Amino acid sequence: MTDVLLINPPIEDFYQTEIRQFPLGLRHIQSALEKAEFSVFLLDSLADSSRKTISTPSEMSYLGDFYPIGDISPFKIFSHYYHFGMTFDKIAQAISQMNPQIIGISANFTPYFDTALEVARICKIQFASVPVVMGGHHVTAVPESALKSGVVDFVVLGEGEERMTSLVKALLENDVEEIHQIDGIAFLEKGKMKVQPPENFIQNLDGVVPQPMKTEMATILTSRGCPKKCNFCSIHKVMGRKFRYRSVESIITEMRGYISLGVRKFDFEDDHLALNRDRAKTLFRKIIENFSSEKLQISAMNGILADSLDEELISLMKKAGFEWLNIPLVSGSDEVQCKIGRRQNREHFVQVIKWARKYDLKIVAYLILGLPEDTLEQMLDDIIFLSQVPVLIGPSVFYPPPGAETFENCVRQNYISGKDFSLYRSTGYSVETENFDRKDLVTLFRLVRLVNFWKGEIDQSPANNFSLDDSLVFQSENDLIFESDEKLSPLQIAEIVTANLMAKKVFFGVKKVSARKNKFGYQFFPYAVSANVLGSFLRKIKSIKISGVICKSGDFS
Repeated sequence: MTDVLLINPPIEDFYQTEIRQFPLGLRHIQSALEKAEFSVFLLDSLADSSRKTISTPSEMSYLGDFYPIGDISPFKIFSHYYHFGMTFDKIAQAISQMNPQIIGISANFTPYFDTALEVARICKIQFASVPVVMGGHHVTAVPESALKSGVVDFVVLGEGEERMTSLVKALLENDVEEIHQIDGIAFLEKGKMKVQPPENFIQNLDGVVPQPMKTEMATILTSRGCPKKCNFCSIHKVMGRKFRYRSVESIITEMRGYISLGVRKFDFEDDHLALNRDRAKTLFRKIIENFSSEKLQISAMNGILADSLDEELISLMKKAGFEWLNIPLVSGSDEVQCKIGRRQNREHFVQVIKWARKYDLKIVAYLILGLPEDTLEQMLDDIIFLSQVPVLIGPSVFYPPPGAETFENCVRQNYISGKDFSLYRSTGYSVETENFDRKDLVTLFRLVRLVNFWKGEIDQSPANNFSLDDSLVFQSENDLIFESDEKLSPLQIAEIVTANLMAKKVFFGVKKVSARKNKFGYQFFPYAVSANVLGSFLRKIKSIKISGVICKSGDFS
């Protein structure tokens, strides 16, 4: 018999970012429960790296125009909709052989709440009398979405290690009075939702570190809490606003455990890894001191605020094993920054880029497209600005997370219903305003793909120039279907598409329609794009030089 079965559910979307789906929270809870001497089994359904093409949900049918099936262009965005991880049937088979006394399910991300709920239904079918507990970012913000489903008995709000341990103990001892004393849980009592708000946050983070495991990349959390007040973020609902951090010694010990298992890649998933700059410098000095011979590859893909970086810290990060810096621009407008509560010094942002290049670090600059407070003109200006500096642009389409100030703002302004959780995802383009619509945002996203492609080619081109041959421009619709003696490379497709984009202001995708010996058939087709956005972009891009990621530059002639 297992005391607690923990489940990381599968997800359904057009793509998967594996590092974001690692069950770090469940691993922490597993460790805490095991320290309390409970037996625990963690079923990570996403450890099964399989994916299965499924039908796009009917509520997202509007995306069909933007994600054409079969597109092979380097500027494609997405195509098929997938189920990632174990199928629900396999999950049912896996848990049918267990005998858990309590089941815990992670529900971190709002758009994937439906799959977490389906796992809960499966558990209730298999084990009708076993309490099902759900935790994570989404249910912390909207616990009623889980409790009113009829298949979830308790919701853990905020940090889960201590609350889940207390709840498991009370449930196994059938101590109803103790359940009413636990802060940070919600449940139904006589049909009414009872919420016991989270009052305490874990202060000794060294005491809740999971044991290292064999993995391709180790995900480490060195701090919790966020004092910032960005209106588009809800992390404070889970981790609080007070910044708390682990000791450097604890982090080094954890890394040493992973290294002993052969792990050499590490990702720090902190929301503010360098908020305390001196502490960050101490950490990276210790990593250099202890592991300089290990040739570690270190990243912080969650992003680091540019304002928290200086030249010394950047040089230490390079020596420790960083190859890339991930820094958010979010928006380059002072007015937009003021509205969203995210102030950032633009001059310092540029200086960070210069320091990074000095120490041979490449940069991903995150940009949010579609903030309700933003305008099309400003988003275009941000893309043009990032096109000219040595960074890879990391575009993310805005979606409103429950628990964030912007979520309530969007509901109030009738941009969203506040109930269609499955739509609130970056791939869903769920928010349209008076200033822009979905087609505008899709066009911006696709243009970023184009800029990033040519940034990569500029880095590899000795001439740093790309002469777009007029012969590549389609003269009639008959040219859109043709045969080639060789398979077109991504660069050849990009040259054809870009030549037509610049000459005719039409953005083409391409499908392979036939392939036989020494003959390849292709059909080019126009993407669904905003003519207004396209025209404005082309006017702006023609007057600048595009920068590669490693400082080379070039333009189209």
